[in-house]
Amino acid sequence: MCPRCGKDKACIGYRTSAVLDFVPAHFVVIEEQREKLACPR
Repeated sequence: MCPRCGKDKACIGYRTSAVLDFVPAHFVVIEEQREKLACPR
């Protein structure tokens, strides 16, 4: 919720991050997406 107006925030996109992890004998890339939220007003 927006602390200024009290309305629910809307998703305006995603922030993607990747983590390179070493597993013996090969590498694994773990990709995460987190919502970016903003007040619709």
